[in-house]
Formats: sequence, structure tokens, C-alpha cells
Amino acid sequence: MVSTFAKSETQANTALPILLLPQIIFSGVLFQIKGVSQYLSWLTVSRWSIGAYGTLLDINGLIPEPIIFPDGKVMESAFKTNPVYDPSWGNLLINWQVLLLQGFLCLAIIFLLKKRQDII
Repeated sequence: MVSTFAKSETQANTALPILLLPQIIFSGVLFQIKGVSQYLSWLTVSRWSIGAYGTLLDINGLIPEPIIFPDGKVMESAFKTNPVYDPSWGNLLINWQVLLLQGFLCLAIIFLLKKRQDII
């Protein structure tokens, strides 16, 4: 879709890093997204693809149990479970459906832009 908007190869190559940075930030891998950022992340492809990967791999199941020492002290895990990676078919289907919707929207935008370029 970026190459459809760009007028030259150089312009497309310059735009890609600028567009990929929000994908990395809003994917939710680097840190947990809260507040308004959470709603912005719903617009990115990376959030839904990482959610699908995490669901398939059961990332929440890889989080270690708290360690209980002989004196009774408990050491919690540094990682917390995340509902984005809930290992259920419903969660996986939602991720896939949103990815398909975003793919169709991108294809529709590409089709419209190419059609407009052919007319001009």
C-alpha cells in the first residue's frame, strides 16, 4: 500500500521506517499498552499478528510459577499474564478476523488508488 501512495521508489523507501516504528511500539511486545495507546494499537497490523502468535504459542503458559522459599517468602515472576495472549479459539479467531479485515481494507485502498492512477 505504501508503494501505491509513493511517487518514486526513494519516497517509498523513506516512508517505510517511519511507518514501521509505530508497528513495533504498538505491537505490545516491548511493554504493556494502556490508556489511549491501547485503542491506537487496534489500528496496527502488528498488534493483531503478535496477538495471534502469542495465542498459538500459549505465551501465558510459558510464564513461570512464583517461587516459594523455605522461609515462606514468595518471589513473583517478573512477567504477568496478558489477555491478548489468551490461548482460546475465540481469541485466535478475533485476531485472524481483524487481520483479514485490515488486509481487505488495504487491498481496497490499493485498488482504488491504482484505478485513479489509470484514469489520470
